[in-house]
Amino acid sequence: MNRLAREKSPYLQQHASNPVDWYPWCDEAFAKAVAEDKPILLSIGYSTCHWCHVMNRESFMDEETASIINKYFVAIKVDREERPDVDQLYMKAVVSLTGQGGWPLTVFLTPELKPFYGGTYFPPEDKFGFPSFKRILLTIAHFWMNDRARIVEASSNLLEYLRQSSKSSFGVPTQEVSHEAFLNLSRMFDQLYGGFGEAPKFPNAPYLSFLIMYYVKSKSSLALKMLNKSLTHMAKGGVFDQLGGGFHRYSTDRYWLIPHFEKMLYDNALLASIYIDAWRITGEPLYRRVAEKTLQWMLNEMAAPEGGFYSAQDAESGGVEGEFYTWSKDELDRLVGSEAFNLAYGVSEEGNFEGRNILYVSKDVKQVASELGIDETKVEEGLLKAHKTLLEERGRRTKPSIDKKILTSWNALAASAFSTAYQAFGDDTYLQVAGKTILFIKQHLTEGDILYHSWCEGEARVKGLLEDYAYLIKALIDLYESDFSIEWIEWAYRLAEKAIELFEDKGEGGFYNTVEGNTILRLKDAQDGATPSPAATLTLNLLRLAALNQNSRFYSVSEKAIKAMWGAVAELPEQHTTLITAAEYKNSQLEVVIVGDPKQAKHLIEEVHRRPLPNKVLAQTLDGSEHSTVIPIVKGKVPLNGLPTAYVCVKQSCYPPTTSRDELRRLLS
Repeated sequence: MNRLAREKSPYLQQHASNPVDWYPWCDEAFAKAVAEDKPILLSIGYSTCHWCHVMNRESFMDEETASIINKYFVAIKVDREERPDVDQLYMKAVVSLTGQGGWPLTVFLTPELKPFYGGTYFPPEDKFGFPSFKRILLTIAHFWMNDRARIVEASSNLLEYLRQSSKSSFGVPTQEVSHEAFLNLSRMFDQLYGGFGEAPKFPNAPYLSFLIMYYVKSKSSLALKMLNKSLTHMAKGGVFDQLGGGFHRYSTDRYWLIPHFEKMLYDNALLASIYIDAWRITGEPLYRRVAEKTLQWMLNEMAAPEGGFYSAQDAESGGVEGEFYTWSKDELDRLVGSEAFNLAYGVSEEGNFEGRNILYVSKDVKQVASELGIDETKVEEGLLKAHKTLLEERGRRTKPSIDKKILTSWNALAASAFSTAYQAFGDDTYLQVAGKTILFIKQHLTEGDILYHSWCEGEARVKGLLEDYAYLIKALIDLYESDFSIEWIEWAYRLAEKAIELFEDKGEGGFYNTVEGNTILRLKDAQDGATPSPAATLTLNLLRLAALNQNSRFYSVSEKAIKAMWGAVAELPEQHTTLITAAEYKNSQLEVVIVGDPKQAKHLIEEVHRRPLPNKVLAQTLDGSEHSTVIPIVKGKVPLNGLPTAYVCVKQSCYPPTTSRDELRRLLS
């Protein structure tokens, strides 16, 4: 066993038996590279990554490859989920060099940690148009020993490029950019199957969230059509686990049929929230069903006994990708024996994935009933019975492994999803889960108001990153707007102050992704990825908090951040939809204060919760004095005629207070 056996990360432990002399990301490894004058081989992945497993089996378990690595390099293995700061920097370097990135990420560094060459997966032999990994290693070693000057020059040039690309690009926010982003997304939109672009197709949560914001703002029928087509095809495809719930990472085709089978906590938290908001807009039962099944999967499979949620579920079970989720027709005939089931879920003899069947919604209940000439209720009952039978059978299979790291940022996204579910559906269970998740973070991942990023096997590790503060502050605001406990908003204020202290670029504005000293270069941008931009999320949080507590500093820091990052927004608006949402919030801020006992004012609170309002902040008080020192927005607001009362203000212009739910509905619309 190598040094990784002492690490807590499940991904690093997967490589503990490699013949490669791995180090974790640590000063000891850096010192060894300097002392022995060797380049660093940095390999970054995560425990549920299929191609990481493949490269492990083909190369890192291979004695010949390991001997080359050990002779010529200092080898460092990093879990991207545990150290996203390291991953972001070197991913950006590889994308700059090659035009694409992904995992496993393979990067070569000087002993000073400057990147000079890299790629993703490399095969063990020359194939797929790629040179073999052994050839890459030997070529790099040759250049290091015989042409070092070229490597030093290349690494310095690349680092300078990354430094320049992280500088602020100033601009003046305009509302036209929101429309430009929408037009660009509409050009990328797949008119037939929903989603954006061709295969592989990811369920891009920031894009979908932007469509919701844009529709709420403009009532664009095209935005709603794009949202509906995307969510419906995703929900009916194989990318959604039709039996157990939850979304797989992405679809390998444009039809949302054949997924890459790993399931990530962050995807499912974000998508659950999106489906809930889409249900609140349309009332479509499918959206509510998908959201509830996704949240239930999180509770069934990802909830840790101590509280909080695990990070991810593997694509493989028993070393075979997708084995857990797919079925032969013979199996289905033996277990279910239902023509209706086969019609409903597209079951065939030849299958749709390596001779097996990924279940997807081929026909709805009405179509199946019509084709078979039977009652719809009978079809529904049969499908429910089949689901139960197949879930029981699947439970006897070898389960995909779970990465049991608990990450602050991803758990905050989960807490937000459960708060949103409570607001929409009114089920207290969801509120309890959201609160329990936040309390786990507070108990296990904080030291005062300093956050830690990762918790595993009883140990908190890695000082919190911008994403941890940004997503947690959002979760606290969402939870406050659900149960109105003042402690959540007080903690949000303190975390916001700490985030400004740790991450703000005090000169130009905007926010760095990491604390000082974590990596050789601090990146700063507001571009969305698979998750919303942490910098843009924090900017929006500060605006929401400033509305509650009238904090001019929060407002000025957020305004400065928007201007500092707006040049990039104007250039690629569709890649910065979260920051556009923050700018839209600033331009059309909606403040709602509910006065009165929450139980008696339930009808007014429900009216606010029944629709997505991306530009709102919501506060509650018994009378105008309760919590007014913490939330000054409530000061002076009193019940009318002793009845629960709603106060609605838009951009500091207030409507007359109302006790009527119908009048509140009119004001909010």
